Amino acid sequence: MLNALINGKVSLLKLFAMVIVATLSFQLNFFNFANDYFFDSFDKGSQALVLGGIFADDSGLDKGGSHIGFMSIGQKFDYSQNMLDAYPVFAGEAAGKDIYYSPYKSQYGVQGLFFSASYSLFGLHSVAELQLLNSVLFALIVGLLTLLYAKVYNGRFAAIFFVVMISSPWVIAFARNLYWVPVLWFLPAVFAALAYKSNERAKKFMFCGLTGAAVFLKSLAGYEYLSAITLFACSVFLIAPFFREERPDHRRNLKFFVLTFALCVLGFVFALLLHAGMRGDTIVAGLQNIFEQDVKRRTYGDPSTFDDVFKASLQSSPLDVVKRYINIWETAVFFYLPGALFKWLILLSLTGFLYASISRRQFDFKNGITLFVFFSASASWLILAKGHSYIHTQLNYVLWYFGFVQALAYVLISYFVLCVEDLKLSLKQRSPHKPVMMLLHVLVMLAFVSFSFNYEQGKVFEQSLAALELDPSSEIKTSVGIVAKVTLSGELALYSRDCRRFDKSKTFYLHVYKTGASSGTDQFENLDFEWQRFEVPTPYWPSRHSVSCIALVKLPNYSISKIDFGQYSIVNGSINIIWRDSMLVDKQLQAKTFAAFNLTDANWVNGVSGTRFFVKNDFSNRQSLVVGAGIYFSDAGVREITALEYSEQYINVTVSGNPLNPNLDGYPHLIEVKQ
Repeated sequence: MLNALINGKVSLLKLFAMVIVATLSFQLNFFNFANDYFFDSFDKGSQALVLGGIFADDSGLDKGGSHIGFMSIGQKFDYSQNMLDAYPVFAGEAAGKDIYYSPYKSQYGVQGLFFSASYSLFGLHSVAELQLLNSVLFALIVGLLTLLYAKVYNGRFAAIFFVVMISSPWVIAFARNLYWVPVLWFLPAVFAALAYKSNERAKKFMFCGLTGAAVFLKSLAGYEYLSAITLFACSVFLIAPFFREERPDHRRNLKFFVLTFALCVLGFVFALLLHAGMRGDTIVAGLQNIFEQDVKRRTYGDPSTFDDVFKASLQSSPLDVVKRYINIWETAVFFYLPGALFKWLILLSLTGFLYASISRRQFDFKNGITLFVFFSASASWLILAKGHSYIHTQLNYVLWYFGFVQALAYVLISYFVLCVEDLKLSLKQRSPHKPVMMLLHVLVMLAFVSFSFNYEQGKVFEQSLAALELDPSSEIKTSVGIVAKVTLSGELALYSRDCRRFDKSKTFYLHVYKTGASSGTDQFENLDFEWQRFEVPTPYWPSRHSVSCIALVKLPNYSISKIDFGQYSIVNGSINIIWRDSMLVDKQLQAKTFAAFNLTDANWVNGVSGTRFFVKNDFSNRQSLVVGAGIYFSDAGVREITALEYSEQYINVTVSGNPLNPNLDGYPHLIEVKQ
């Protein structure tokens, strides 16, 4: 089967090199394409299901007919408290404690069977060893697809495909995860490409059948992204013919597209029937359970029949979901390219498409079809499973890598090469026609981008202004028309709908008074600032907010009682106060009750250790916790706060008296602030 791919030492060396490079990226984030925290912490909850299945098999626990499941220590499984208990259990850190297994039957869980077998047969007894196996297999599939795409598309597309796959933060984060096993996402595409490439009728049908079998296998590991996986695999029959110089037989390729797609659907149906036997007493009952509990919840079910957490997702529109995944990025797209550029790259590719079609005086089918088909594949899950996509924004950006990001990069590079060639030809022929056309395209694109950017900036600004005006915190209006309030998120908000009454270029002074601070030099902290440092970008004319302004100043990590602020200038070495004001911090911003953080590890039990506990570092908690204040525990009663330590994410609190009881004073029991 692979003879057509690895038909010489050069191809074998290429494959070996790609597998090594991809494995380094997937397993170790060796090239730092992904944020370290994002890479290390990515979706550990889902991976815990597989570890739970492995431990249950090794320990002989009753799995209740499932192949994967959650573990819990000391109590029956509670999602909010025990989701990650499988890690200390798997590492042998829960010896001598009561261990519970909770079956997970939302999918068949074939990955649990595979990794459990690998654990026992190959002695892969650590999470890292199991992940390495996963990474190597995925790297092998990526390498094989790259070699295949060099043949069915061209070398440029294949190179771009490989670079995108090994440098996407999303692909890297998913790559080694034992639950997601992305090797199964792209395995159907390998067989589909082999089917397209094969000239022998029998082999062609065989590879089409193997594509369906690969989808069957993927469905047994979960139904997530099936539409994108299937369309990406089958897309080769629609796109590859346009990369050939000879006239393609579109009718024949369309028939094989339909056949392969039908076989993929058949593979899904077989997996669904197998899974249904696990979900109900009969296959029919199991199918009904899957449809009512899983399909409706992830797609277009009745919002009134589901919990509040799912209602908003089911009420959302597919268009809003797709727009969210285009417009809002918090990671790079690939190779350190900022995610904020994603929508502009789409616009730039469309501009290039128009230029190519006009300059060549014919529709640019090749690049147009490539973009359209791969966009359809990637966006299909966002639309069909819009409920799932609305909720799981921490996962579903990976859908763009089922061909669309690769196509976007390929098309943009192709249009850049075309522009360079046209310029060279125009200079040679001394013809201004194409340079003028190119310049007009650039000017129109820049104008459109500028207008779109200003429009979006105006929407963000309007939302920020509306949120501040709706914030229930107390506010004051200064003599220069600025409204000031301390928000629930712990920021000093300064804003006005008409900011022409004061000069934003003058320095602002800010004195923050710590609760309980003694008089003298430590009475307040001086946090002078320039407006531009904390400014929410204001849209330009013709936006109705072009004269408005907002600044959000982050306040310190401690309890605050009072704030003085204003503006000043320095004239002849002397400070000239332009205006000043003062406000007391609203006591309603204090939390009345809270709980210790939900963490159990070698140092903490339910967020408690000795006479210490820790909570999330947010503004309401900071306002509530003051040295010398009293707090009431469920078991320990009233204790006095003797020390506070602040970090970026947490507040460590030390209290007086004997050690706290982690089971009765720790999470999830509430701690009350004594007023």
